[in-house]
Amino acid sequence: LAADPGRKITPDLHRIPRADGLTAHIVSAGTYKYSNNAQNEEPFCLSPFTQSERIHSVLGIPLLREKETVGVLYINYRKPNMINGDEIAIAQLLASQAAVAV
Repeated sequence: LAADPGRKITPDLHRIPRADGLTAHIVSAGTYKYSNNAQNEEPFCLSPFTQSERIHSVLGIPLLREKETVGVLYINYRKPNMINGDEIAIAQLLASQAAVAV
């Protein structure tokens, strides 16, 4: 993992997801979505975050608690082709545990 020391990103915790954004797609589908070519594949390439941070591989998994989506867990890489079946399985396990904690 690479970090950008000293770089601070301040999240806007009150922002509503765009209706055409990736989070909205994941919430409405109720299942994960991923891309290993996020710079060129919709809806991933439409994300300002994906573009500004030069993200190439994205995995978004809904946090489901009693059939209600309470959030979305994202895993992002700046390298292409980083998401595979093992990555998805581990992330789904993490997401199920995180949903309980939210």
